[in-house]
Amino acid sequence: MPETLGHIQQSCPVTHGWRVQRHDKIVTAICKHLWDRGWEVLREPNIPTPNGLRKPDLVFWNSVQSFVVDVQVCADMGVATPNDAHERKRDYYNTPIIRQWVNGRSGKPPVFSSIVMNWRGAWAQASYNTFKALGGTDELGKLITVRMLEDSVRMYRMFCGAGALRNVH
Repeated sequence: MPETLGHIQQSCPVTHGWRVQRHDKIVTAICKHLWDRGWEVLREPNIPTPNGLRKPDLVFWNSVQSFVVDVQVCADMGVATPNDAHERKRDYYNTPIIRQWVNGRSGKPPVFSSIVMNWRGAWAQASYNTFKALGGTDELGKLITVRMLEDSVRMYRMFCGAGALRNVH
């Protein structure tokens, strides 16, 4: 496998743990935003289904509505657009059993969405629309994006350090 920037950022086994950390920091920022606005938030709940456990990043609700949202930093190749990744993520969780599970806890039928951006920082438009509908500001969106990009740069630097014995540049 060629050690391209895309490979390093999205699929290399050496960077797996750093990719998880990059993802989790986005989830944490969104959780904090929701908690600060009074939402009830479940982070990575285990939802039993006939196909095994499903574990969306966030299930949250307030007195008006509920949501199921999963976060993804996607590639910029192999996926037509971040919007395609958004739709796949949304559709993966939008099942009758998950709908029933969330409704049973929140008392409201859930909206299914995702927060998807590619590793270069481009958000899926539908994801950004969801983020804004949840009270996300442009400033917070930019901060999340910049932090994701900083983590990507850090990941690359750490990869190069880990690969020094393999002559990776």
